[in-house]
Amino acid sequence: MSQPNRGPKDCFLGSGLVYLAMILVCAAIARALLLVLETEPERVIQSGAYAIGRAPTYEIFHIYAIRIAAVFMTSVSTAMLRAQIGPRVLAFLG
Repeated sequence: MSQPNRGPKDCFLGSGLVYLAMILVCAAIARALLLVLETEPERVIQSGAYAIGRAPTYEIFHIYAIRIAAVFMTSVSTAMLRAQIGPRVLAFLG
């Protein structure tokens, strides 16, 4: 017996989990940066730690998380079309 095509299901689950992980990592880096900035603001900014902490936070959230969100939306729209769960217009807009 052949296995059914699990591609859209795996893409749906995988992209959702990766998106969640990216948001949590971004929040953890931002929170750590704010805690350090709260204690000694001038020293953190002069040492360059602020720039080092801000760069990955920006990249994770504004570049990679947006791309994974697009993959998630595409897989949800595909699942809606295949399963005929909702209106086709909503699936095409997603």
